[in-house]
Amino acid sequence: MMLEQDFKILKSCLKTDLKKIACNKKFSDVMFLVEKQKIPAHKNILAARSEKFERMFTGNFKESNQQIVEIPKMKAEIFNRKTHSTT
Repeated sequence: MMLEQDFKILKSCLKTDLKKIACNKKFSDVMFLVEKQKIPAHKNILAARSEKFERMFTGNFKESNQQIVEIPKMKAEIFNRKTHSTT
């Protein structure tokens, strides 16, 4: 049995922790293909931050079941900045 004192809360910022997760492909569950560049991401984080992504991943869209989602007509740098921004 684990007791409360067994859990040590790290003195960190949730924003910083989420940024580390968002930018880490280790646990990513979707890959975006933008300008032939693969950009790893996390569906739950994107869905929480964007209604458009939430609908994409939970609605009756082909992207909801795809491991690689192609994003046409967008610069990779812009897509990466928008999806991994903490602001």
